[in-house]
Amino acid sequence: MTTKSADAIVVGGGIFGAATAYYLSRYLDSILLIERDSIAAHASGWAFGGLSPCSGAGIPGPMEELAFYSFDLHRQLMTKLDTGTLKKVNYQEVESLNIAFTNNEVEQNQQHIPWINSKAGFHARVLSAEELRLREPRINESICGGTLISGSLQVDSKTLTNALVNASGCQVHQANCRRIDHSEGKVLGITTAGGDSFSAKYVILATGPWLPSTAGVLAPDSTYPLKGQILRLQCQGPPITYSIGWGGNYTCSKLDGLVHTGTTEEVAGFNRETTSRGIQKILRNTRYLLPKLQIDRVVKQTACLRPMSRDGHVIVGEHPNIENLYIGSGGGRKGILYGPGIGKSIADLIENGIADVDLNTLNPKRFGSPS
Repeated sequence: MTTKSADAIVVGGGIFGAATAYYLSRYLDSILLIERDSIAAHASGWAFGGLSPCSGAGIPGPMEELAFYSFDLHRQLMTKLDTGTLKKVNYQEVESLNIAFTNNEVEQNQQHIPWINSKAGFHARVLSAEELRLREPRINESICGGTLISGSLQVDSKTLTNALVNASGCQVHQANCRRIDHSEGKVLGITTAGGDSFSAKYVILATGPWLPSTAGVLAPDSTYPLKGQILRLQCQGPPITYSIGWGGNYTCSKLDGLVHTGTTEEVAGFNRETTSRGIQKILRNTRYLLPKLQIDRVVKQTACLRPMSRDGHVIVGEHPNIENLYIGSGGGRKGILYGPGIGKSIADLIENGIADVDLNTLNPKRFGSPS
């Protein structure tokens, strides 16, 4: 057994943990990141990497401020990360085509256009079916129309997560956190499954859907895993230059030369296995959306467990009963977008007790402690 100390311990090597370590490094000298597998080994390593603050659970609504704040931080990272790292991270401007097959879907797509156009740097407008097919001729001819949204980004999520860890200068220790050590309502550190003890003034839990089982510090139903499967396809013809979405599905070419398409939403516990059912569903939806897309083969099929909170919104803030224990989780399908916003908010709470955005409705106290 070993005993070590650090100013702060971050538990979890996904995008939330990586971003927290990155922003904490401005204030603290020694940061220890505990990860049981490897950096970005789970959802943050296999995510699609779309960065759009204009849609998603709670947008418009309680997640709106954090979404646009996080997007602005991504924009800042595009200038702060070194040139070599940025090239690998692959921040890219991308336009989105939201497709509608029914008049009801057309109305839904148009509903938020005035709101999107009120946001600096974003623009949305209605496109007819003919205009959509001129932009991407492989789109299904039976569509009714859709919308074009400009201003979003894409990123290589795995490389970004690793880049933030590297830029933080933190020490990475591979271990499984067994216990959060605390006394008289104040955190002391952690103990690993191997029996090693690490002391710190601050502990940050960024363990994704495993949050409730991490030393039992939140109610068991505060988060749960939502499995998402994604395919990478080798296709003939020109790349798909737009991020094309319909009914929660998306398709776009990436810089690896492959078409990335997905996704599933499966409540399957902590089963991370890819399935034949998953691949069939994704291919069926992709072919329905783009029937003229010439697919040669499936190059890769991946599955990851997205951390979903009970109410669909992120969890960020100090633990309700343990001082200096902070939590960041619940990013769902937009975890890569929220990563910098979560990380900087936690760092700011630790440094001066207040974040740049209102976190009152996102605080972990809404779930309480385990009974």
